[in-house]
Amino acid sequence: MLPHHPRRRAAAVSTLLAAVTIALAGLPARAVAADYLWPTDASRCVTGGLCEFRPGHFHSGIDISTQGMVGFKAIAVADGDVVRARVTCGGYGRALYLRLADGRTAVYAHLSRFAGAVGDSIRTRQLDAGDAYLDVSFPPGRFPVKAGDTVAWTGQSGVGVPHLHFEIRDEAERPLDPLREGFGVPDTTPPVPLRLALTPLDATSSVDGRADTMVYDVIPDGANHEGRLARTIPVEGEIGVALEIDESTNACKFRLAPARLELREGEERIYAVDYRGFAFSQSAQQDYQIDPRFSYSKIGRFHRVYLCAGNELPVVEDLAGRGGVLRAGRGPAESRRLRRAAGDTADSSSAFPLAPSVQVGEAREREYTVEIEDAAGNRGRVTFTLSFGAPPEVAALSLFAEAEPDSEPDPWAADLTASWADTLTVIGAVREGGRPLDRVHLDWSPDGGVTWFDEPDATIRPDGSFRGQIAIAGRIPGQGRASVVVRAQPVDRLGAVGLARSVAPDGAEAPPPLVPTFEVVTHGGFVELRFAPEFPWNAVSGGWEIVPATGEEAAVLVRALGPGVRVMLDARPALDRTRVWTGLGAEWKGIDAWGRPVAWSWRAPAAAGLGPGEITAASEDSRAAVIVPATCIREPAIPLVRSDGPPPSGANPELVPLGDLYVADFGQVLALEDWRAVLRPADAPPADGASAFDPERVAVFVQEGDRFRYLGADRQGDREWTVETRTVLPFGLFEDRVPPTIGPARLVVERGEVHLAFLAEDQGAGLDCDGVTVRLDGARIAQELDDETGDVIALVPFAPESGRGGTFEIVAVDRCGNETRKVVEARLP
Repeated sequence: MLPHHPRRRAAAVSTLLAAVTIALAGLPARAVAADYLWPTDASRCVTGGLCEFRPGHFHSGIDISTQGMVGFKAIAVADGDVVRARVTCGGYGRALYLRLADGRTAVYAHLSRFAGAVGDSIRTRQLDAGDAYLDVSFPPGRFPVKAGDTVAWTGQSGVGVPHLHFEIRDEAERPLDPLREGFGVPDTTPPVPLRLALTPLDATSSVDGRADTMVYDVIPDGANHEGRLARTIPVEGEIGVALEIDESTNACKFRLAPARLELREGEERIYAVDYRGFAFSQSAQQDYQIDPRFSYSKIGRFHRVYLCAGNELPVVEDLAGRGGVLRAGRGPAESRRLRRAAGDTADSSSAFPLAPSVQVGEAREREYTVEIEDAAGNRGRVTFTLSFGAPPEVAALSLFAEAEPDSEPDPWAADLTASWADTLTVIGAVREGGRPLDRVHLDWSPDGGVTWFDEPDATIRPDGSFRGQIAIAGRIPGQGRASVVVRAQPVDRLGAVGLARSVAPDGAEAPPPLVPTFEVVTHGGFVELRFAPEFPWNAVSGGWEIVPATGEEAAVLVRALGPGVRVMLDARPALDRTRVWTGLGAEWKGIDAWGRPVAWSWRAPAAAGLGPGEITAASEDSRAAVIVPATCIREPAIPLVRSDGPPPSGANPELVPLGDLYVADFGQVLALEDWRAVLRPADAPPADGASAFDPERVAVFVQEGDRFRYLGADRQGDREWTVETRTVLPFGLFEDRVPPTIGPARLVVERGEVHLAFLAEDQGAGLDCDGVTVRLDGARIAQELDDETGDVIALVPFAPESGRGGTFEIVAVDRCGNETRKVVEARLP
């Protein structure tokens, strides 16, 4: 056996526990279909399925539990020929490819050893080459096998947890779902919808008043394996749906991917996903199908039921010709994303036309269903209702001092600038065409917007107008009446919050402007500026504005964001020019107490995907940047680089951080290929010119949960590092100052072979496949490194009965160049 390793033992616990429920003893390799046998005698517990998320690619087969152990039989599922054997450090580890008589290929991966003549051939090649890693193809007829023959034994090569990875491929080498192609297992458990994600797809769209993807728990409906959302969701614009699903088989409860998803609007089938038949060259497109914003950060696996630009997988079925996009308006113009997916770049330099949120006369509420099917044909479903329409908007607002509360006053009958009124009355109206109002929230500020006091909600009248009172007497004695500001914010019956409108007494002198603070968020080709709720905004036109000087569409859209405000800016036409926000007046730098803009301008970030060349975006502290080839973005996007703060203290004692972590944000748009991240250390060099760190030991790492993984160390001088990546996770610069460790080494005999076995570990940058070398009496010998567990076995050319020994020199060098050497004298008993 390989050396014991505590991480391997811990990782195997969950697999072993799950396997307890399986009858394993004497499990026959009997046929499960007319043509195929089950591929192992280990178990029928399927722990992973086709098209599950894996970083950067789809899972291309099924994983079968081996109870946390190695050494079970890998069985020929049908007559055929061994046509390929491969040994790699990571990935599939030891893998065997069996060409079946029907033209398909069965693939067995993570094996511990090959059987029979194939195993002898591979070992001879490894000893002759002094290299354990190889990829050998065999002509048909060289190594024939019969159904039921043992072709290898299960293991854990290439991964940290023992299991068998099994694939069945068609004649074109495309992976098929074994559970749907003659390798089924007992399964009467329907798939269960867990959470539903709704994503706004353009600048005019929102979900629950937000431009973010919103995730909702699915409320189960008894034993019918159905579910609903707890309430109707208010939305506007174009919406995409994704679903997280709990799917497993009878034998064990490991979550698998569904086999098929279908989206319906009422009774109309509009979109489907059927996970079968993709090519390996398309596997990386799984980032367009399984939402990477959740998957890489391990928040959940959400399968999209709409067409994301860049997704060319044959697993998607656009049944209604609109890419699964949900929208109330069904005008002739297709969504911008679908035009981009079709390769239309004719209008790349201008803003896209935007469909209205709701067409006149259309039903605002619509019911949708996503039906889920697993490989065995079991079905579950989730039903939800969306209500389309813009948030409510206050059309008019007036403020006056009321002498007779029961009368219908002239709003400006009282001169508020002449005397201090104990009570102010607010009257207003909401723009027609929206959902019925639930309430209009009133608050007021005695000091021009610095301090706010809540008041009882206004009374809503049948005609859509509202009326309320503000009691200002005695709240803050001594404050001047000229600074009083009253604000009204409508909320409709579904909880959608509208843009607040503020008003002040006529003739009052506005206090100094408030300097706005905001958070910048990307949404594909748009940028959202989220302003704090304390600013006394007036309602501003919700449409796109025209820049008077150029006649260009400025694309400024103002919407409510909870109690605050968001401004959507189309920065694509601006590119690197300063954007003038005409929708908020002239260039502005602040907002006065009445919500009027005061000169302020903001430089929009550059947009990517609009033409040839590269787009660069930098962080505010100038220590991080991304360089994005325009060709790697399918649709216009605005890259931003944000600081994610310092790395967690003590997350990895072997790594010394050299600055903050950073995140590259493209919004909802994904990269088709790698882009470059450029990082500079935060430490300034000492006055004597010496480096505060060793540049040779510095590299870029990415955060994965509570661990940091090495990305690369391409260095320009001593102050800049570059790496090619596509990560959506935080990344930063670290110095690795700790060399690898080499554990005790010993000669062991396993199944007639002699191995030198030991443990080589590095918790910092880690070890590459060639990071460990072993020499016997000065000559290099073949070794295999499991980079997940650190287990190393070196192939020693001794016969087990020889009693020979020798001097072994072991060298381990981590990815940052830290080196450890160890000399071992070992002899067979």
